[in-house]
Amino acid sequence: MNAVMLSNDYQLVNVVKKAGIFKEDQLRLINDITDPLEIMSAIISIRPGLIIVDDDMLKPDTARLLKSIKKVYVNIFIIFITSDSSIELGREISQLGVQFYAHKPLDAEEVVESLISIMRLRLKGNGTHFN
Repeated sequence: MNAVMLSNDYQLVNVVKKAGIFKEDQLRLINDITDPLEIMSAIISIRPGLIIVDDDMLKPDTARLLKSIKKVYVNIFIIFITSDSSIELGREISQLGVQFYAHKPLDAEEVVESLISIMRLRLKGNGTHFN
């Protein structure tokens, strides 16, 4: 499964890369684009089955961007990570069908377990995946 990670958080990037779940050509890191239209364009060209989103990099456009992505890829898996503990954000994001929601500081083991769980779902054929 191809995956996109939208993050400039060194710790998060390291956790995902060290998990060893993705081959080098399966994980695309986007850490230098913050414009929602450019990100959407990149995601459309990559066609990932999973997006790992660092809200801290994309604020205040994260929810709007995820809504747009879900319109194009209804069954895409989303891992959402943030340092914002507001209930409002949690409600807004949970309506988008996020598979894993985590607060910073990260628990590396939880992130890895969420990735493994998503890969298991993919193997069972629960959802549409693109590669």
